[in-house]
Amino acid sequence: MTLSGKMNISREGRILSLSDDIRDYFSGKLPVFFQTLVDWKKSPFRNWDECLMDLFREGSVYLFLKKGKTNRVLFLVSLKAKSEKNGSLGLLLEYIPHERQLEIELRQQKRYNHEIISTANIMFIRTDARYRIKDMNPWAEKVLDLRKQERLDQNILDVLQLKASDRRELRNTLKEKGRYQELEMLYRTPKGEERWLLWNVKLLVDFQYGQSVLLFFGHDITERCRLEKQMAQSEKLSALGQLAAGIAHDVSKPMVSISSLVQMLEAQVRDEYVENALKMISRQVEYLSKTVRQLVDLSRPLQGEREIINVNALIHDAVRIVRFDSTFKDVRIVEELTRDPAPVSSAYDQLLQVFINIFLNAGFAIRQCETPVLRIKTAVRGDQITIEISDNGEGIPRKYLERVFEPFFTTRSGNQGTGLGLWVCHHIVTALDGKIHLESEEGRGTTVKIKLPVLKGDIRGIQNSAGR
Repeated sequence: MTLSGKMNISREGRILSLSDDIRDYFSGKLPVFFQTLVDWKKSPFRNWDECLMDLFREGSVYLFLKKGKTNRVLFLVSLKAKSEKNGSLGLLLEYIPHERQLEIELRQQKRYNHEIISTANIMFIRTDARYRIKDMNPWAEKVLDLRKQERLDQNILDVLQLKASDRRELRNTLKEKGRYQELEMLYRTPKGEERWLLWNVKLLVDFQYGQSVLLFFGHDITERCRLEKQMAQSEKLSALGQLAAGIAHDVSKPMVSISSLVQMLEAQVRDEYVENALKMISRQVEYLSKTVRQLVDLSRPLQGEREIINVNALIHDAVRIVRFDSTFKDVRIVEELTRDPAPVSSAYDQLLQVFINIFLNAGFAIRQCETPVLRIKTAVRGDQITIEISDNGEGIPRKYLERVFEPFFTTRSGNQGTGLGLWVCHHIVTALDGKIHLESEEGRGTTVKIKLPVLKGDIRGIQNSAGR
């Protein structure tokens, strides 16, 4: 059946006139307004205003019109004329047979799916059966920091830098089950930023082209992984605090008794050898007491009265102190400090401890260099001061970079390090609402970047002092 007819309506949708073939097809009394003839549930628009806007933009729209109480028929409604004088619209209505309706509905469904994928905050990549990229949505371009046109026909496994073991597992699972759920991986953007991604992969057969396609749906879970690590860290520190409290309780009493007995014996013994032995026992008891106190302090909130600190002056203080360390005997220290005042709010001893810890770590790393160099730079940008501390030492292997701020983690062999220095630095900087980040390349050195909020307002009197 082929049916077409004309209709004139006002901008508001009031039916002004219509051809006889349309009137005869919709037997019975037609409504006053054209939009009441439209089944909005089946049509691709929510209301008349949306439909009219698309009609003006595209020139034609598909609408399901009501024929009786239950029958719905598809028409192509085209805009043929507009009258500027009375604002009326001339429409051409063309009936779409049922077999074409299915084709149009499928085409519209594909368009809707494409729009959803294009606008959703989820990564979507389509490849052929050989993993060559054929399509990529804008969110995938953004998260992966790539351009689709530059990556078409490239192997997605290479683009995502997937490890050989993960590639084998992915291929075998897709071959066996046709899908792969929750493929978690670490991805490095072209700019060097690391992101954790979670992918779901589906193998489909595209009957239109008679070939298999792979659909990759992905999420950026970097922030989730960071929060999970923070939670795990908090749980670890909580357990550490409980353990330290138990150690302190169980050890403190016998150590007090031992210390008291040693003091009593020291007052009575006149033998030089025994006196030296008792002094050594006394020093070891004091060392054990100090160690227990430090363990307990690790799980406590940072304390110390804050004051206005000039970061540049504090760096000078830290440099003077570490100069006494033997590892800095031949080290060239280059200071490139901003001339701008850099006042921050911090406890003097805490921030000093941060710089000393980092300087000493650098000194240990460059101890074998022919020309050891420690470079310290500061810069004030907006409401932050950035401190960069770089060395040309041995560097840190990439596999350890994510763990350097964990308590008790150290890359030093034997008993050369406790693994608490950088953890304490991270703890202090974070408590000051700052950020600390470490970059390193094995064999080429390490850079520690610290960002702290700068105080605003009256900063006179702090330019040449570190707050002391």
